[in-house]
Amino acid sequence: MRNTILLFILSFFSTALFFSCEDDSSNVIIINNGNNDDKQEESDSTQNSSDSTDTTATNETRNWDLFEAYSCYDGLNSDELNILTWNIEWFPKSGNSSIDKLAQLIADTDADLIAMQEINNNAALNNLIDKLPGWDYKLYDVRYDQDIAFLYKTSEITSITNPYAIYSGNSSAFPRQPVVTTIKHTNGQEVTLFNIHLKCCNEGVARRRTASELLKSYVDDNMANEKVIILGDFNDEIDDSSTPFLNFIEDSARWYFADMEIAKGSYQYWSYPGYGQYGSHLDHILLSNELFDDVLSVTILAYDNCISDYDADVSDHRPVMVTIK
Repeated sequence: MRNTILLFILSFFSTALFFSCEDDSSNVIIINNGNNDDKQEESDSTQNSSDSTDTTATNETRNWDLFEAYSCYDGLNSDELNILTWNIEWFPKSGNSSIDKLAQLIADTDADLIAMQEINNNAALNNLIDKLPGWDYKLYDVRYDQDIAFLYKTSEITSITNPYAIYSGNSSAFPRQPVVTTIKHTNGQEVTLFNIHLKCCNEGVARRRTASELLKSYVDDNMANEKVIILGDFNDEIDDSSTPFLNFIEDSARWYFADMEIAKGSYQYWSYPGYGQYGSHLDHILLSNELFDDVLSVTILAYDNCISDYDADVSDHRPVMVTIK
């Protein structure tokens, strides 16, 4: 188990739940540095590409490594920019039940923007937005009927550019094209988002590594001084020395995975819970250094502990949220 380092404490104080958890667990669990006594060995899930047992990927420690693991989330500060990434698994995987449950979760969480992956039915997305007063969306049609979307609160996101794709001609590295937009928040933050959904599974390791190299080159060459977040379903682990994203991790002066401490921590708080300890942490939020001083927390929203049939009706992935001041 890694040595625990001294961290300052960041926490939200909540006064009421919008909906009740099915169990009696605490709403907020503070995890110091992602370490926990029940941390398991590296997952052997088929989603995990690594055959190595070395889980010591180089990564510089940040002063916001503390993360908050939530079961049922209940309210956010409107002065802060709250961004989720969420693979919504062939939305709507269970028809109207998916739409209704997702609308309730989004309304209750009340984040500012959601970067979604795997939109399979555009009409269903329209129906979802109809159930969310004050929300709008931008959709981009990518390959294989797993479209990319940005859902956002119009009262918080003051502007959002029309999404565009990069590397559209490279279907090997990017079976689904990275989709880019720039947003502005009422607190003054202006951030460019790269919404990605990389090739899955063990056979995709080399393709994910190439994708990582291309993404880093694109942003470093074209947006060297801009606030950038690369987020989405990376379909691979980051807490491993053989991760395809080592090029970002080793450039710690320029890049940092905001959810690294989640990846280092207990399987209970990973984004792809799977079957207990055999889950994976596949959904990530990667920040450029222009945002290092602005991050307040990063959070897993364990909605599968909050509503019935989450996996059957909503998704097999949990959302990951970053809060930026």
